[in-house]
Amino acid sequence: MEYAAARGNGLGSASEERLTKNVRDSIMSRWKRQPKGGVGLPHFFTENRIEIGVPFLLGGEDAHHISRSLRMRAGERLVVCSGGKAYDCVIRGFSANSVTLFPEAMRMTTEPSVRVSMYIAVSKGDKLDFCIQKCVELGAFEIVPFRSEHCLPRGDNETREERRRKIATEAAKQCGRASVPPVWPVLPFDEALQRGKEAELCLFCSEKQEATPLSSVLHNAGTQSVRSVSVFTGPEGGFSQKEFDKAVQIGYNMITLGRRILRCETAPLCALSALMFAFGEF
Repeated sequence: MEYAAARGNGLGSASEERLTKNVRDSIMSRWKRQPKGGVGLPHFFTENRIEIGVPFLLGGEDAHHISRSLRMRAGERLVVCSGGKAYDCVIRGFSANSVTLFPEAMRMTTEPSVRVSMYIAVSKGDKLDFCIQKCVELGAFEIVPFRSEHCLPRGDNETREERRRKIATEAAKQCGRASVPPVWPVLPFDEALQRGKEAELCLFCSEKQEATPLSSVLHNAGTQSVRSVSVFTGPEGGFSQKEFDKAVQIGYNMITLGRRILRCETAPLCALSALMFAFGEF
C-alpha cells in the first residue's frame, strides 16, 4: 500500500526504488524482532558470569548481530547463556562495540539429564558437519570425531576445526540450548576408544548379527542409574574386524540399530534419538 501511494504521487523510478527498499527493510526489521515459535527469542552465549539484576556487556560479533542484523532496540528481550544456564535479558542500551543487557530471570534448562558423548568417524564431504549440527540439536553432550582404518584420507587443520565449532554454536543458538557442546579435534581410533570408556555405558554400533539390539542393552543397564553414555559410529566402509575386537576386549557393548544398514551420517542421529527417548527426553 505504501508503495502504491508512492507511485500515485508521481515519484520517479529512483525514488520508487529507494522507498520500496525502505519499506522492505522496515518490514523485515519488524519481522526479525518477532518471537518465532518454539524457543522464540534470539539466543547468545557468553563466558562472562551473569547475576540476576546486575547489568553486563555483550560485545564482538554478537553485539553487531543484535544491533545491525536483527536491528533490535532498547527494551526488547533476548536470551543469553552462561555456564550451562540461560537468562532472560532486556536490552538497556547500545555503544559502538557492545550492548548493555539486564538479566531479569533464569530460564528452565533445556539440557538433557543424561550426558551422551558422540564418537563419530570422519567421513567424506560435509557429512560430519551435518552430523555435528543435528547431534547438537538432539542434545549431545559432546562430539568427538575420530579416524578409523576405513576412513578416507583427509587432512584436518585449525580452519576445519573452527568451522565445526561454529556449526555447533549456531545449532545451539537455533535450538535454544543453554550450552554449546564441544567439538573436539579428530582423535586416532585407539585414543578415542580409551576416552570413551570414561562413560558409565559404552556403546559400539555394529552391523554384525551377534550384536545386541540397543533396546535390550538399555533395558539391562537400567536408564534410571546411568548418567553418561558414549556411542561409537563408523565410517562409510564400517569398522574393521580388529577395531571390533579392540572394543569388545575393553568392555564396549556391541549394539545394533535395527535390521537395516544405515549410512554413516544416519547412524549417529538414530542412536542419539533412541537414547534421548529412552532417557525420557522426548
